[in-house]
Amino acid sequence: MYRVLYNLSIALFVGLLYVVQFFNAKVRKMIVGRRNQHYSTTLSYTKTICVHCASLGEFEQGRSLIEALRVHNPKARLVLTFFSASGYEIRKNYDGVDAVYYLPFDRPRKVKKFVRELGAEEFYIIKYEYWYNLLKELNRSGCKIYLVSAIFRENSTFFRSSMRGGAFYRAMLGYFTTIFVQDNNSKELLESIGCADSVVVAGDTRFDRVAQVTKSAKQIAIVEDFVRGSELTIVCGSTWGADEELLCEVMKMKEDWKFVVVPHEISQGGVERLIENSGRVATKYSEGVLRDGSTLFVVDTIGLLSSLYQYGELAYIGGGFGVGIHNTLEAATWGVPIVFGPKYEKFREARELIAAGAARSISSADELLAAFENFAAEQKVVGAKAKTYVEHNIGATSKIISSIYN
Repeated sequence: MYRVLYNLSIALFVGLLYVVQFFNAKVRKMIVGRRNQHYSTTLSYTKTICVHCASLGEFEQGRSLIEALRVHNPKARLVLTFFSASGYEIRKNYDGVDAVYYLPFDRPRKVKKFVRELGAEEFYIIKYEYWYNLLKELNRSGCKIYLVSAIFRENSTFFRSSMRGGAFYRAMLGYFTTIFVQDNNSKELLESIGCADSVVVAGDTRFDRVAQVTKSAKQIAIVEDFVRGSELTIVCGSTWGADEELLCEVMKMKEDWKFVVVPHEISQGGVERLIENSGRVATKYSEGVLRDGSTLFVVDTIGLLSSLYQYGELAYIGGGFGVGIHNTLEAATWGVPIVFGPKYEKFREARELIAAGAARSISSADELLAAFENFAAEQKVVGAKAKTYVEHNIGATSKIISSIYN
């Protein structure tokens, strides 16, 4: 029954997307991009390996693994797939793989075509995305399926009773050759439902990726000029409106501090509103020239954030007043204290950074100012705790590769 309901829900979901595409450019790209995709190749390879990422965040999480797979399989065809338009559009020309596709919607006919034409022998899913028809067809084809950097919680659908669909979702886990989890709690939860033999605690590949970033970070001349001579510079990454309201209040109270702000959603109206509310002389990255007297630098482009944290003494991570905070590890690897909003509990690294004394959660402008002031007074000590936390968690990629190929 649940399989029928699942397929019906997928059909309804796709049907809804076809309607929404007329009002949403991102959804339209998802629809158009999936049309007439062909997954086979005329070139000769020893085998085909596919890595699937839901979106851009999962790509960054899995990038160290993609690069390691290339090293270990130099003659294999390496394919990257995305579900979302944001991931695909930004990485469709990624030269670390041989092809980049949209993953087809999980309808039986589309998935069968995908699996047949792709002919993958290994299929990696980064962190999550459990598509029943895809997993079933991959398993039927003899493909080895790996779930990477997964994390499970007690309230997950996999641990529901059979009457509430738990058995259907648990059956999906049986299609995986190996499930590489981030922590022992996830392993224990999976063991409680009979998945002990296929579970390996490997850690989170994001630690490997952010460690790589520090070695290949971009040097951004205009930002170097902006921060020169600053008493304190705070880099604010992936900020939303609620984050920016608090930040602007602090900006008005601490005029001698400099701020580099990277909004999560870049729009002309949003950037101008941020600048106006800050009450500061501001420079936008797109302008290319630093304005005299600028104490606010707004990065109105993508792809720079992970490198920007090197220019700050403190970091603020956005999203904590919405669905949840963004990537804290990109800042932690640079050895800077971190502040974020109240919605962080579902992020293991955020909880552990707080426990290590390297991060704080705030709920108001007064709390934000106090956190900045306290961290500024002991920046080097607190920043070292953040960097040490990252260094102690590096190694997931090598554990996964060793488990599969040794």
